[in-house]
Amino acid sequence: MKLTSQQLQIRVATEADLRALVDVEEAESKAKYVNEALGVTPAVLEAIGWGDVRAAKYRERYLADDRGRMWVAEVDGKVVAYAAAKKEDQANRLAKMYVAGAYQRQGIGQALLNAAEAWLGQTKEIWLGVASYDRTGIDFYYRHGYREGGSRLPEHTTVPAAGVVIPETLMIKRFMA
Repeated sequence: MKLTSQQLQIRVATEADLRALVDVEEAESKAKYVNEALGVTPAVLEAIGWGDVRAAKYRERYLADDRGRMWVAEVDGKVVAYAAAKKEDQANRLAKMYVAGAYQRQGIGQALLNAAEAWLGQTKEIWLGVASYDRTGIDFYYRHGYREGGSRLPEHTTVPAAGVVIPETLMIKRFMA
């Protein structure tokens, strides 16, 4: 069931939203990225560093940098999802997008993706990485015009504190020149 515009609000994130959006990312990461066969254990995901530490990184990367932007999705005043994007030299990048489990499949991801893509524009390709074993995520982006473009480099997908690589598939959306 899709939420109505009265129930769902998409807006640019502020510093006051950072902790709430990190909490959404942490919960969703721990729920869907554990993969014991690849060494991605709950302890590895805990080593990412959540809470205020991650919020400070996002403040610097997306709020304090004019080339970055974040959006939140609110339902009844509660942050339930977010997206982060960055305009880069080689290609634009959808850096993050997480929707809390109870709010998935209600049009929130599509609304956030639309906001990010509108801001990024169509002058460059848009790149994003998704865990290679997250078939739901890959399928979502495929439905929105992204195609697999190989694997992301390990330096972009390693949890440094644990030394474990979370393999990611590079997804690319190309625009006609």
